[in-house]
Amino acid sequence: MRVMMLSTPYATHFTPMLPTAWALRAAGHEVVVAGQPDIVGSAHAAGLNTATLGDPFLGSEIMRSKLPDGVRVNQLIGRPDIEHGSPSPFWGTHARYLLPRYLEFARAWKPDLILSEQMEFAGLVVAGVLGIPAVKHRWGVDPLMAAAHAECARHLHGICVRLGLTGLPDPALVLDPAPPVLQLPGVTPGHPVRFVPFNGTGTTPDWVRERTGTHRVCVCLGNFTLALNGVPLLRHLIEACGALAGVEVIVPADIRYHEALGPAPDNVRIVGPTPFTAFFDTCDAVVHHGGANSAMTAAAFGPVSYTLRPAAAGAAAARGPVRVRRPAHRGGRGADGRRRGRPGRSRPGPRRDHHAPGRGPVREGRRRAARDDCIRDRRETMAAMPGPGRAVPVLEALAGA
Repeated sequence: MRVMMLSTPYATHFTPMLPTAWALRAAGHEVVVAGQPDIVGSAHAAGLNTATLGDPFLGSEIMRSKLPDGVRVNQLIGRPDIEHGSPSPFWGTHARYLLPRYLEFARAWKPDLILSEQMEFAGLVVAGVLGIPAVKHRWGVDPLMAAAHAECARHLHGICVRLGLTGLPDPALVLDPAPPVLQLPGVTPGHPVRFVPFNGTGTTPDWVRERTGTHRVCVCLGNFTLALNGVPLLRHLIEACGALAGVEVIVPADIRYHEALGPAPDNVRIVGPTPFTAFFDTCDAVVHHGGANSAMTAAAFGPVSYTLRPAAAGAAAARGPVRVRRPAHRGGRGADGRRRGRPGRSRPGPRRDHHAPGRGPVREGRRRAARDDCIRDRRETMAAMPGPGRAVPVLEALAGA
């Protein structure tokens, strides 16, 4: 079976598909990653063959050119709507640009199946024209794909009709690495495939084994955030971390930003790019920017995960481990905002003294225990999902291989 993989020109959009690509190769199938030069390096580093199509996209340069000095993206556009997503006409325009190139290559290479990440839509058209199945691969928690598909269907309708289609086809299958406990309500269920963390390769540094504090926290905003005026924010976080007694703080960042981040407090270690898989299991907490890969990796390894102004795709995965729902029978306020008592009590009981000796530590202990249970359950649920190798027979059946 020949599989043509497509991705938007961001390596972080491409990497969630890599474990499935490895599983396909291990089963003896041919895989080629077709796309712009921006993702070629990541594909080669993962051991995959490529076909370079189109010009470099240089997404961070495009976005930086539209930002006022010192203003970050989230400051300019506001907090994303993680519950409903947002239409994305940009990706329809991008698909139109690459569609002729993808079609030309696909007609020559003759794939049996096209596998695309969730925000890549040219693959659906190519597959429809060639009469082969198209499969979408979510990054993880997905508030974006359905709204983006609807917008791209409108944007690409004309070109689809000219190519003999009735409109933008739906995918034959959606691979979903997010377990139901993480996925947003209302998202169409996909075929489950275990999330296998991959954040690049590298050497495990000595500091991973040289813990210097009672607790270890990783603070990582991602190089894309830093490139888009995010250095002052990370520098502020580093300075604030200096006040955390007994806490060792690890800050991965590209070497080119180290000088701008300035001298670090004694308990903060600024390091070069390091695969999360090398040290997330040594962390008690992770503070990140809400990228899907960061959030899903943290959920898979189990440290408490905090998000700063989350990117839409990672927000729900990140917020889960640190927010514990109070069981309905415990009282509080209901969905209508009215205060509820415990079952069988028509009136509130005596007012409790929440400042009584010992009550604060007990309540905090219970909160931490509930949080830890939530994290452990999520980690075990993710680990129990079928691995990428189990998805290969499903893809083979779709392609008639």
